Amino acid sequence: KDTVDFPDTFLRHRNIREITLENNGPDTLRVDTIFCNLPQFDFPKTVITVPGGESETVQIGFTPDSTLFYNGFITIRNNDPVNFNRNLMVRGTGIYSPEIAVTDSLIFYASAVDSQKQVLQIRNDGLGDLNFSLQVVGHKPGEKLNEGTGGTDTFGHIWVDSDEPNGPAFNWISVSDSIVPIAMTGNNSISNAIRMEFPFSFYGVEYNQFRICTNGWISFTTFSVAYNNLFLPDVMAPRSLIAPLWDDLVMNQNSRVFVEQTANKVIVEFRDFYRISGEGPYTFEVILYENNNIILQYLSLDSLMHDYTVGIQDHLATDGLTISCDEPYLKDSLVVMISRHSWLSAEPLSGTVKPGESVDINVNIKTNQFPLGDFFAGIEIESNDPDRELVTVPVHMIVGLTALENRENIIPSRLELFQNYPNPFNPETTIKYSLPEENNVELVVYNLLGQKVKTLVLQRQRAGYHSIAWDGRNDNGAEAGAGVYVYRLKADSRTIIRKMVLVK
Repeated sequence: KDTVDFPDTFLRHRNIREITLENNGPDTLRVDTIFCNLPQFDFPKTVITVPGGESETVQIGFTPDSTLFYNGFITIRNNDPVNFNRNLMVRGTGIYSPEIAVTDSLIFYASAVDSQKQVLQIRNDGLGDLNFSLQVVGHKPGEKLNEGTGGTDTFGHIWVDSDEPNGPAFNWISVSDSIVPIAMTGNNSISNAIRMEFPFSFYGVEYNQFRICTNGWISFTTFSVAYNNLFLPDVMAPRSLIAPLWDDLVMNQNSRVFVEQTANKVIVEFRDFYRISGEGPYTFEVILYENNNIILQYLSLDSLMHDYTVGIQDHLATDGLTISCDEPYLKDSLVVMISRHSWLSAEPLSGTVKPGESVDINVNIKTNQFPLGDFFAGIEIESNDPDRELVTVPVHMIVGLTALENRENIIPSRLELFQNYPNPFNPETTIKYSLPEENNVELVVYNLLGQKVKTLVLQRQRAGYHSIAWDGRNDNGAEAGAGVYVYRLKADSRTIIRKMVLVK
């Protein structure tokens, strides 16, 4: 490969591409220096050695500082007697980045049977287009949804796809170049257990691992390799099943399965799979989010036959959700989101915001014979802002006997310190508390050694519900380390303490 092309890259942010140095000779290849005619491209400064018959991967970085097309070359100096100066072209373009700004939090005052709407604003303060997608997370389930885009199972799962107005946007997530394929080959094969970095709750059961079957599905419990697809639920189908494309599929010499884990999601990519009768290739993926939502994405489905199943079912095979079975449905660039219905919903679920503009997200609550008390959820927004790829807006619903018109004047009945949200968090979390009467308030964050980290509140405050964000920094503005922290509320001669976890 004589040219290394970088995708459009935000200014002052580094993108990485990998090249492979292959040594086809018997002696050790020694690369003494790599240099480039443009400072925006970087590379290792150390000596690289490659034993005979082996290869070595080298990372090249690109950090643009202006909106130009950069066209340079790198020279790899080595001890090959023929190609001792190996030249490669490197190319890339710098683009402006977006900057997301959102409503800090939302609070609803509702009655036991109620329906309300508020607006969450997403603003772009940057110079590049802001692309976003969002989902509701962390809710306590509300009423069962009886009709909607994708119906429901008994547990309360619903689904919506990218063909629906205000549905999720297709956004293929490619695994990193450095990810090693899962060891799987052939027909009717299932992987070893793959451990997840966070627990995933599926039909009310928490799982820490899953297996992948070559027939287009994953399971949290089964060793089955079932290839005869069925309408779900069914006792003959694999248990604890997520089926993006359940059919009699096979892997050929180009087929691969990749698994990549990040802080809040697991990506399982089926790449270049074929039907047993030869149709294909099919490339699709399952994304499991820490908030227990599921995304199914379909990049390319060549010559797709329509006798497959898309859906999920529980560990008892008594509850399930069939999105499609033995009918035309799947197509290229389709995305399906599966989530559990709650008292909270939002739309649109995705969009693009031009520089200097904003978009309003309609946030709706609906209660049906809800118990009195406090309910917490969040709206998780993923975007292409390179500095804030994930933003969570806390949502607090207070259910009382009546939904007061003058909601700003509602007075809590007792002093309370609520659990921060999100938790664990990075880089920011919101702490809420209630004051039954005006009082001197002190809210302080401590580490487990009892040392003060950050004073969040130290003032007299009116009665009511209050909230404040902590950005994970101490009183000096330095970032606090990952770990467990204590936050303490003092008011009305009382002290309440809770714990929270900062992750990096």
